[in-house]
Amino acid sequence: AEQPALAEAFRAQGGDVFLSYLNEDGNIDFESVAYVPLTGTQERDMTEAISRLLISGEITVYFEQGLGEVDPLDNSGTGMSLANALLQENGLITQPINIETLAAQGETVPLDATAIILARPRIQPSEGAIQVLDDYLNRGGSLFIMADTQSEFMTGDSPFNTYLWENYGLRMMDAVVVDFGASGATELDVLSAAVFASEIAGQIDPTDPESLAQFRLVRPIEVNEEPPVANGRVIMSSQASYAETNLETLFQRNEYTPDTGEDMEGPLTLVAFADDRNSETGTGSRIVLVGDSDFVTNGQISSPFGNAYLFTGGLGWLTDFNRDVSFTPEPRVTDIPALFIS
Repeated sequence: AEQPALAEAFRAQGGDVFLSYLNEDGNIDFESVAYVPLTGTQERDMTEAISRLLISGEITVYFEQGLGEVDPLDNSGTGMSLANALLQENGLITQPINIETLAAQGETVPLDATAIILARPRIQPSEGAIQVLDDYLNRGGSLFIMADTQSEFMTGDSPFNTYLWENYGLRMMDAVVVDFGASGATELDVLSAAVFASEIAGQIDPTDPESLAQFRLVRPIEVNEEPPVANGRVIMSSQASYAETNLETLFQRNEYTPDTGEDMEGPLTLVAFADDRNSETGTGSRIVLVGDSDFVTNGQISSPFGNAYLFTGGLGWLTDFNRDVSFTPEPRVTDIPALFIS
């Protein structure tokens, strides 16, 4: 390297590429330096990296933290620090938010919020918190909701479950998906058997094991066939799946058997969306609802790789980030990049 100290500061290896703005004096603006992940299509990689740099700092995503959600700064296997870092590496600003505190203080979601992530809420939001979210959605906000089992959140006829059903035609079911046709280590490690064409899951290929998404103890989602706004299914389980409703037996003894008349036969919806941007009277809001949160934790977001694809695809669709650049984790390549600079 011509400047070893500078290369050491960024831990640059041979062939690594970084982009940044220059200050008025022609020196590097170190606050804007970003690593360029290079694949086999390096011209596209450079173009997308420049696009990310140009829109860096314009999109703010908030991690909700008032309902016992997963910590985006937690480095453990059950934390979300890798997902948080992935957003920041792509130029998105991430911040914490507490909707219960906002409700108690009579405040609203900040105007710069492009999307709010609710990752594994453990308790039901209060009526005041639901009103805060409703106000946010009515001004065109977006929610990425990752519900989970063994929590109070969105169970039965709870207020927020009812709110989503009445306003967006989506609600969580009190069950766990068991899939005998498309699963991992056990029938409870459900794979993305059917994927509908969408920006949210566009990179997940059911025929490619590496690109599948995998969910652990995933809850099924009910989708209203006559919804108040446009909605639909993104990912479903296989025909050989069913929804186990006897959760006590499943969690305490790890036993599950389909019971006719009690359990619902598959395929079942694992990921769904609602979109209120396409009508003249729409609020402009969007929602992605997933019946699991484990897929985005540090221990599972990159294995299989479809977990990261679902996370970035969902947020890309919610924020419109996908319209400007490819928003996905990219592997490094070993070949030296071919850069021609005058």
